[in-house]
Amino acid sequence: MNMQDNREPQLDDGFGQVIKNAMTSCEKPDENLNKILMRQIREKEAYLKESSGARSISLWYLPMLINGLLFGMLAFLGYYLIPNILLAKLATSVCIYMIIAGVALTAAGVWFSDLKEKMVLVFEKGGDQA
Repeated sequence: MNMQDNREPQLDDGFGQVIKNAMTSCEKPDENLNKILMRQIREKEAYLKESSGARSISLWYLPMLINGLLFGMLAFLGYYLIPNILLAKLATSVCIYMIIAGVALTAAGVWFSDLKEKMVLVFEKGGDQA
């Protein structure tokens, strides 16, 4: 077994020294420059989305909708099909709790992540494809 595989590669040449210096630099880019570059990136992304000609449908609400329908049906069936009234109310309460939890998780996904942007169905225009 070769012990040299676990060590860092040796960067003794001039290019290696430049890489080492760049990695140890503590310089931070100017905040205004960073904001300008990020705005330009967002503008280019928006332009590319608009110019692609593709239609998109956001599906961020789909997990919440499926969860609500599934547990809503289970609550309805449980309430009317379970003969023991206490057990029926317990099952219905659990299903309603699961519906509320699904709504809360979807809201957290929209609020804290880019769920609306990630869950998108894109339809490409079918005209001239090569």
